[in-house]
Amino acid sequence: MSAEQVEKVAENVANLHLDEVTGERVSKSELKKRMKQRQKEEEKKKKAAAAPAKPVSKKKVTDAFADLSPSQYHEARARQILEFRNGVDSKVNPYPHKFHVSISVPAFKEKYAHLKRGETLKEEKVSVAGRIHNKRESGSKLKFYVIKSDGEELQVMSPAQDYHNEEAYSFDHEILKRGDIIGVEGYIGRTEPKKGGEGELSIFVTRIQLLTPCLHMLPTDHFGLKDQ
Repeated sequence: MSAEQVEKVAENVANLHLDEVTGERVSKSELKKRMKQRQKEEEKKKKAAAAPAKPVSKKKVTDAFADLSPSQYHEARARQILEFRNGVDSKVNPYPHKFHVSISVPAFKEKYAHLKRGETLKEEKVSVAGRIHNKRESGSKLKFYVIKSDGEELQVMSPAQDYHNEEAYSFDHEILKRGDIIGVEGYIGRTEPKKGGEGELSIFVTRIQLLTPCLHMLPTDHFGLKDQ
């Protein structure tokens, strides 16, 4: 890199400004844009607070990020991850240095394709990694994911009774969002859906870990998991 290029890079870095809300360094124009957007959102909040109270919905809200706009989601997630990195919650390292993957998703599906409906291999432990493509839950004791890696999808099932730490179960799942890259440890099995069918080849979770968080809201998908 020439001296002129180095000087230009240094100049660009010097022109970045700290966004105190997210901890990022951004251009002056981007910072102004964010501040303007926050001001609009603050005004909306004030109007909403002054409006007559609406009847409380009976629908249970389990995700604090569920009703946010894309920009609000980005700010909230960036703030959450910044708190994790700063040690506000010592239980979470959002960017761990390593995670041992014992088998790839394509190899997993090929190796265990022979399993029959309802069959499990509880003594055979594996670890896989992938990006969360879909996330669902059935009550507070059963979580479902679809992860994607190397062009293949795999269903992840996490019954609370299989988890390594019952107290950590809810928190470990709560911090995971669509788009995150996660590491999963567990045993192999094929589900036994009540409505019949061959069941879906899955990894049953004993431990789950955030490897790389996604700070942006992904478009809503329009499909469900195979056993729901």
